[in-house]
Amino acid sequence: MASYSLRVNLNDKWRKQWSSVPDAKLCFAMAVSNGGDKVYHNVVACTNDIEASIKISWTDKYQIAGNVKTSTSTMDSNHTTSAVRVKFGSKTNIAKDQANTISTGFGSDAPSDGFLFTNEVECSALLLCEIDGKFVPVYTSHAGNLSPGSSEVIIPKNKVYVWFSDDAKSSTMTETMGSAKEVEIDGPGDRTVTFDEAGNWTVV
Repeated sequence: MASYSLRVNLNDKWRKQWSSVPDAKLCFAMAVSNGGDKVYHNVVACTNDIEASIKISWTDKYQIAGNVKTSTSTMDSNHTTSAVRVKFGSKTNIAKDQANTISTGFGSDAPSDGFLFTNEVECSALLLCEIDGKFVPVYTSHAGNLSPGSSEVIIPKNKVYVWFSDDAKSSTMTETMGSAKEVEIDGPGDRTVTFDEAGNWTVV
């Protein structure tokens, strides 16, 4: 298991300013692609306790679940399946049975640096990563529910983002992150980023 961390050091001027803003948060997101150049991200961690130094830790442990759409004559609803541990090169399937059974294993058609999600029912994929000791969603199918018989490639990228916001919510997809700082993660270990008095992000 590989472990990573990012420490955010905040200039005292900005700490006081952001702490005075109602609902202000430090947000964290991870980049995920579907095999192309475009990346997507969930807001996966937010803290209202804006301190001079904040540390976020994560590992390369992942889980996948399915968010399944069910329909009756009177209503539509969604429920989330149980999550299964997945490794790079694995293929995960949501079955068309009463329990929407989820199964995973090696897939010859799965990417070696990511995962392949397939579904026999209408649903979306949910990728979770271990962050600060808990598995939290880092990606959900960006196009929404996938039709039965679909497949989706999911590849975690070596990039994370930090930024401040007063309206972001955890576990929500976002493509606009204001003045987010992108941090390249070129291997396990610790990284530090600072937000200086002039309002500039710098990777130390």
